[in-house]
Amino acid sequence: MNSTQPRRLTRSESGSPRHSPCCRPGPDERHSGHHSAETGQTTTSGVTWWDGGVVPEERFAAVIEVASGEPDVQLPGGAGGRRFGSESVRLGGSIVAMLVQGRVVLKLPRDRVDALIAAGDGAPFDNGRGRPMREWVALTGDPAGDAGLLREALDLARSRVQSG
Repeated sequence: MNSTQPRRLTRSESGSPRHSPCCRPGPDERHSGHHSAETGQTTTSGVTWWDGGVVPEERFAAVIEVASGEPDVQLPGGAGGRRFGSESVRLGGSIVAMLVQGRVVLKLPRDRVDALIAAGDGAPFDNGRGRPMREWVALTGDPAGDAGLLREALDLARSRVQSG
């Protein structure tokens, strides 16, 4: 591993998968994890990853920009409030990418999700019930690969729309 890039920690190495009470957000705050500008690391839900200093909202904005050039894609709108999926990119009504829990999350084939997690470029995503969702991954690697991953997610959604 390159010495300029911090080592990624697994859940078991980093301790509890939940935040301690001292850093829980108040009712009017959104919490996107702890970020260190010095190291470029962010810690969310017990997972630490390199993000090159990219704020999750900025990373998701870049994903939206890529998606805006794709046919049949519905981009997040201003309406809908803070409900689940309100900050999402959709194709055929299905969520393909979203900003949730301070992370950019994509829907990809299960084997691709497993490969990204194994490589340290993704983290398991759960819907708050403590069980990872098999086809969802929170991006933790270099944001330069996000456009390609989004296209893979769109291809998956298109294949399901055509076959369904």
